[in-house]
Amino acid sequence: MSENNLQKPNITVTEYNSDEIREYSTDSLETLKKDVKGVRWIDIDNECGKVLCEQMSRLYNIHPVVLESIYEKDQSPKLDDYQDFLFAVATMIYKKEQALVAEGISFLLGDNYVISIGDLDGDVFDKVRKELHTPKSRIRTSGPDYLLYRLMDSITDDYFATLYEIEERIYRLEEEIIKDPSDSLLAKIREIKSDNQLVAKSIIPFKESRSILINMPSKFITSSVAPYMNDVYDHIKEAIGLSETCRVMISDLMQLFYASTSYKLNEIIKVLTVISTIFIPLTFIVGLYGMNFKHIPEFNIPWAYPVLLGVMLVITLLMIYYFKKKKWF
Repeated sequence: MSENNLQKPNITVTEYNSDEIREYSTDSLETLKKDVKGVRWIDIDNECGKVLCEQMSRLYNIHPVVLESIYEKDQSPKLDDYQDFLFAVATMIYKKEQALVAEGISFLLGDNYVISIGDLDGDVFDKVRKELHTPKSRIRTSGPDYLLYRLMDSITDDYFATLYEIEERIYRLEEEIIKDPSDSLLAKIREIKSDNQLVAKSIIPFKESRSILINMPSKFITSSVAPYMNDVYDHIKEAIGLSETCRVMISDLMQLFYASTSYKLNEIIKVLTVISTIFIPLTFIVGLYGMNFKHIPEFNIPWAYPVLLGVMLVITLLMIYYFKKKKWF
């Protein structure tokens, strides 16, 4: 990846403790000092270039393998424990310009800092920022591990919000299909299916991260915060189950669409068949008296024509009555 192809990153630094909070933007990490009174959250959007990665390495002694992984964005959701920090990768799901976006985000957790690095210009952390500006709140009186928990919890909350929206869209679409299974609804079903697959792809790898956290406790996650982190992964497990439920519902929705379309087509064919059947005897009569013979006795009877029309009308009415009685239409 060329450094020139990267957008200029947005860097927001938030430093806080129980008594005060300071938030500011910067173009570089060179001016930051390692020591800070309280907790420092460095939030980086629009990717992390090599220069910025090198600055992080000098500031917090980040392992080169991790920096390469962040820079190349070659990573799936995971959790790795290093000597000087904890490295976590997640995927955020949120709406941007009416489209569902999956954005990879990396977290670095150290003794007194959290660094979040997103691929795009956007995130789901507004609630966390609001809570940070609330004096004496739990997040203000806790360490960086609790901040990481709140950030990851915000990500899982948006998983549920997205899945609940998908579920609601399925219910609405089901009603539309029952009313009128038009071709435009098939495109909507495929769109919902694509959105659900995007969410499932983002959350399923988290299951392995939980087992890593349980089997290999980290010194960066305190005993008071560990239950909260486990709760996050419990929520992820629930989200995976909800995504699977949506997948089954979408499959049922697809079957309902094809069944409704088939039923609608059968109804059309049935009506056309009834109409064709009614015209069979009428066509026979018309064909019989339309033959080019010179001697057809009925042609010499003055009232033959109206009688023939009456007979054809009676036949039509009798057939319609019979079909109605059989409930064929």
